[in-house]
Amino acid sequence: MSEEMAVKKSKTKLNIRIMTLVGLMVAVCGICAQIAIPLPFSPVPLTLQTLAIMVAAMMLGPRWGTLVMLVYVAAGSVGIPVFAQAKAGIGALAGATGGFIWGFIPGAFVMGLLAGETQKDLKFGKALVSALAGLAIIYCCGVIQLSLVAGLSIGQAILVGVLPYLPLEAVKILLAAKIVSSVRRRGVLNI
Repeated sequence: MSEEMAVKKSKTKLNIRIMTLVGLMVAVCGICAQIAIPLPFSPVPLTLQTLAIMVAAMMLGPRWGTLVMLVYVAAGSVGIPVFAQAKAGIGALAGATGGFIWGFIPGAFVMGLLAGETQKDLKFGKALVSALAGLAIIYCCGVIQLSLVAGLSIGQAILVGVLPYLPLEAVKILLAAKIVSSVRRRGVLNI
């Protein structure tokens, strides 16, 4: 086999591996979104969705982590029930919780960017900062749309769309940082 053919074969295997990982993480995000607890005082349910997003973005990096979110949002927008509580469609993206969903895309990019390339060791502290920064973007996008759609002030939107979720988000940030730093230290992905 020539060197050129070997390089092509290697790139093909890498592309298949990456696309498999992207598809798997889209599915994990969809599954984690269904683990939802509705709150009586907020249109935003408690979910494990952001945990999956943090893990995907920090494990796959800015390019592939963002692709996961683009595919996830696209799947939901065309009617596949991947959003929280099996919601889907343009109505979900335009509704009170749609800003959080839109925020997954830039949030994932920032998390992946701050976490760095996937081949390198990711320290737990750096993973914490990366997750926190990306989550802040997600919540900013969510609060803005929640405020506009629900007719709330920014303060009211923060009160019902952010504050009740902070304790669980803190746990998810710690868990995501631990998972990703452990996986990357072991070099499991090597993409």
